[in-house]
Amino acid sequence: MISRWTEVVLILFLCLQLTTQEDDSLCKAEDKPIKFYRISQPNGDQRPRVTLVGLFPLHKGTNCNEIVSVKNYNGFQRMEAFVLALDKVNGPVTEAFGPVSEVFIEAILYDTCSDSLAEYPIRALKNAIKMIEEENKLAKNKPNMIIGVVGAAYSSVTIPFAKATLALKLPLVSYAATNRDLSKFKMFARTVWSDDILAKTITDIIYNFHLTSLKTLGTSGSSNSKTLADKILEVKDESIKKKSPDHQTHDHANFSLCDVVEFPKKRDAPRFEEVSQHILDSLVDAYVVALKADTKPLFLDMLMKLQDRNQTKLNPRGPLQLISTDTWDISDDLSKYTEIADLLKNSITIVEDSADESKIETRNHLQKIVNDLFNDLSKDPKNPWLKEFWRAVSNCSEISENCGMRNLTNFKIDSKVENVMNTAVLYAKTFGKYMKDKCSNKGNACIYESFDGREYFDNFILNTKDIKSLFGKNKISIDCHGDSLPMYAIYQLQTQKLVYKKIGTWNYNKNNIGTLTMNNNTQPLTALKNSQGPEGTKCKPKCKDGEKEVFRQRSGSGDLVDDCCHTCHTLEENEVFEKGKNIECGSGLWPNKDQTECDLIWADKSKIPNYDGSSPPVITVDLLCALFMIIIAAYAGFLFINKDHVAVTRTGLHYFPFIFGGAFLCQLSGIVFLHSSFNGVTCTFIQFLTGLSPTIMFTAIVVKTRKVYRIFIHTFQENRNSTVDVGNLDMCPPFLEQKLEKLMAPKTRQIVTIFALIAVQFFIISIWTIIHYRHHEAYVTDIYPNNRHIQICNIGLTEFFGVQGYNLFLVFMCTVYGYMTRHVRSDFNETKYISFAMFTVCLIWTSGLFIIAAVMNTGKYNFHSELYEPELHVSVFSFMLALSGMAVIAIMFTNKVYLILKKEDKEAVRESKQLNDVGGGQ
Repeated sequence: MISRWTEVVLILFLCLQLTTQEDDSLCKAEDKPIKFYRISQPNGDQRPRVTLVGLFPLHKGTNCNEIVSVKNYNGFQRMEAFVLALDKVNGPVTEAFGPVSEVFIEAILYDTCSDSLAEYPIRALKNAIKMIEEENKLAKNKPNMIIGVVGAAYSSVTIPFAKATLALKLPLVSYAATNRDLSKFKMFARTVWSDDILAKTITDIIYNFHLTSLKTLGTSGSSNSKTLADKILEVKDESIKKKSPDHQTHDHANFSLCDVVEFPKKRDAPRFEEVSQHILDSLVDAYVVALKADTKPLFLDMLMKLQDRNQTKLNPRGPLQLISTDTWDISDDLSKYTEIADLLKNSITIVEDSADESKIETRNHLQKIVNDLFNDLSKDPKNPWLKEFWRAVSNCSEISENCGMRNLTNFKIDSKVENVMNTAVLYAKTFGKYMKDKCSNKGNACIYESFDGREYFDNFILNTKDIKSLFGKNKISIDCHGDSLPMYAIYQLQTQKLVYKKIGTWNYNKNNIGTLTMNNNTQPLTALKNSQGPEGTKCKPKCKDGEKEVFRQRSGSGDLVDDCCHTCHTLEENEVFEKGKNIECGSGLWPNKDQTECDLIWADKSKIPNYDGSSPPVITVDLLCALFMIIIAAYAGFLFINKDHVAVTRTGLHYFPFIFGGAFLCQLSGIVFLHSSFNGVTCTFIQFLTGLSPTIMFTAIVVKTRKVYRIFIHTFQENRNSTVDVGNLDMCPPFLEQKLEKLMAPKTRQIVTIFALIAVQFFIISIWTIIHYRHHEAYVTDIYPNNRHIQICNIGLTEFFGVQGYNLFLVFMCTVYGYMTRHVRSDFNETKYISFAMFTVCLIWTSGLFIIAAVMNTGKYNFHSELYEPELHVSVFSFMLALSGMAVIAIMFTNKVYLILKKEDKEAVRESKQLNDVGGGQ
């Protein structure tokens, strides 16, 4: 007999199982009462007694207070089916069971609470062990012991629970757990069979109807759907390789099975509707349905909702053609879903091939206990959960004479009730043999001293052959792995009323080969053929040469694709074909020759280039800058040669180095910008060079035009011809001007002023650079135009333009000063040419900004982007600076060159000498 040390084992195992639970989950719940249903030996029965512990999923939820209503309250049905079976195996001689058993089998039945961590089942088993041990202490009681456990229903509960029963050396026989891994567990058997057999059955159905593409549907958090899909593909591959003449399927042609699509557990999850719509939009031929039982009604309700919203035919593709496992049970009432019958009809459900007699007897048994309930509502029924469940079944707040289902004629019976009954038959038949073998010459009482659970399981439960079920003609056989002999019934939803009809079976033939047998009343499942377009099916059209078979996405987010369906797609330039998808290569990558994978454009980062000096925009700017440099040098050389000419001397030779130097640097800055190897030093140098080059030129012109303004506006203000009074535009305070006049000569003062104005720009650029690199650690940045990867300065063109703000201010002041002195009389008065030059610079810079804004598209990186050439951007900027310098030189000094070349007579020159002395000779 099981001793008290087992209690310690159970507690340790239980706490080990619950290490991932909250602190208050189990050990603090030890004192909570455990409800059970006890089936005891009647008084007067003198046979030895033993006990089975039965586990059934009656409730679910954290507090175990939500009734399991799936499959028409199948947990409750199965518990009562087990009670019925025990009544039969313990009762008198029957034709079904044979001679009366020499031992009476009691039972203590518990609720598993659908607990996937097996907390409740282990607590229940502990409770049963303690109960039996306490009873055995009383001398008046007959000896008793637990010989095995029945359950659990769900594989998720059975797997951890089987470890506890193994530790206690108790056989565990499940009536519903089908996980393939359970076949490897010791001291575990089941009156059902592995999901591997289900995969073979589904595969044969696919072959039978010549389907070419399917999608598997599952519930999030459950691995059953993925495991089933993998096994179907495994069976398919084996079938193609090993075509057996004895294997009676119609065809072993290839078919495709899409990746599993999972529904959220709750209908109100946003993705639930998205997944449902994706299923309706998919073009696969059919669906393999491995949803959890409580997801089924949620899915059907969502289909109803989508149909009501669309107010049109929901799915032009036709029926969904669902091929469902037994979680989509035939006992479910589908009468309220007739509005979507066009979607559901012809769908197939695969369930255990149980005898109709077992369902009839179960219904009769339920009818009897319901009759007993209503005969005396004040009396507590034997089953402590009966009233609670019958309130839920009847949709009553309280069972009464006026509320409560009484007639069970149309009550749907669960498909596994025979499997539940078979557990009772299996234990009764095998334990009877075991007791006879152990106690043949010692009396039946010896079993309490000599019981060995492992010996009993290995030698009497395993390899059981042809034990007759209680009802019908089916037989119980357990193989060496603890699995039963598989027998499936194939049902199909037919007519608009959604009535299930049996259309076939799947079982092993005499040669031990799985065989699918279909009836004549089967409605065919059909592949979705293309009525128009390319050959093949809608899911799998035949592609032309050069086209790739790319997964089809009909609706939903990126992971909802028909990865067994495809469209015919010609890859774009920067796409690759990878695992059935056309994928754009990311930044820094480009397709290899075969467009099968994306390779690094530059594997060696030290070799990543900068701007392409051979691109047309760069070459054009290089040529123009070189030409402008030659022209500027020619102007400077010509004027230097003629530096004694009055047209040159009256301009002010001390301005020439700044104006010509700045213009020349504008050309040089463009070339340096386009051809430098970028790093922190060069990027900072370019920032200063492009910012200071025009500053050097414009500051000299500002100082020159200001001098003209001061002389002619302040001296001849009363005679000025300007109709616009702009007030006093002198930027220098009078007191400072007077001090400087005393300290320095005019030319020296003007040069100092030029350098001071240049220093302002130098300070602005320095502050800008410091701030920029405090926010951007990298000096260079990677960009990926088209199929390239280059590095450029981590300074945007907007920042390069930003530091030109000071230069724009200088241009504005030059323009204003020139405008105010435009009427000064002189044959070669420079102010009008300066004004024209500044207007031209403004036009050049405005045009450059508009051009760059029009071609800039750095935010995109794909083959749909507009043309993006970084060389074009920087070339426009460089050309803008270069043309500004060239325009200033050409407009301001061409007239002087002309005058020198014309060699005007001295008289004409002399006539204008006075005015030019004042305008430029200072």
